[in-house]
Amino acid sequence: MAPTLSAAWARGAEDLKSGSKKPHHLATPPHIVALILRVRAERQYGPIRICLYLQRFQQVYVSVPTIYKILKRHGVPRVSMKRYRPGPHRRREFTVPGQSVQVDVKHWKLGGRRFYQFTAIDEATRYRVLQISTHNSIPHAIAFLDEVRQRLPMAIPRGQTDNGNEFGTDFTWHLRDLGIAHRHIPPGCPEVNGKVERSHRTDSGRPGSSPRSCGVGNMSTTISGLTSRLPARRRPNASANSRPPSALFRRRLD
Repeated sequence: MAPTLSAAWARGAEDLKSGSKKPHHLATPPHIVALILRVRAERQYGPIRICLYLQRFQQVYVSVPTIYKILKRHGVPRVSMKRYRPGPHRRREFTVPGQSVQVDVKHWKLGGRRFYQFTAIDEATRYRVLQISTHNSIPHAIAFLDEVRQRLPMAIPRGQTDNGNEFGTDFTWHLRDLGIAHRHIPPGCPEVNGKVERSHRTDSGRPGSSPRSCGVGNMSTTISGLTSRLPARRRPNASANSRPPSALFRRRLD
């Protein structure tokens, strides 16, 4: 007889009763479950990030598989692969000319060639500076910025761009050398650069204002935002209280 079995006979028949070999797991406390569900609803985190969040900010450890099971048990769907954004909110309105300048690039295709329209727009006055280039690179973006500084009759403390390659590290360092802060908008949020994006849409839909309607011979022309060739100089702007940008610009410089 095996030693363990003989020892059991010696202790009595109670030890010979069969019992479940399944391990006993402690249930997650209800308040921890509620905390996990709340973090998921507010922040749209997956199990791994919820685990890290609880450890860092709540001093609570719950394993990743346990969090996954809790979410699955409560019918919570998986996090969407799209970037989570909490929703639109009213952004800061600038009132000082030159306080923030949005810069972007629009691509045009004409005669089998590709051209690039660099656009800068002052958020306070809607003053625009445009330049057409045959290349889209950091040196051309830097050259356009120097042109903007010459055209705008005010200092530029901040420039705002998207995350394109033409606005990379060397462009940021160039702005820093000039004492200009460079702000990249969040990825996938073009509405943050809404003023320059809107001006590009207006250019696309207005006859005679797009590079496509100007011909290849005029593609290298630099256009100031308040010259007579730009209809926006006289067109009232809803964001400027139905006044043309030129009038708003003169009033804010006075």
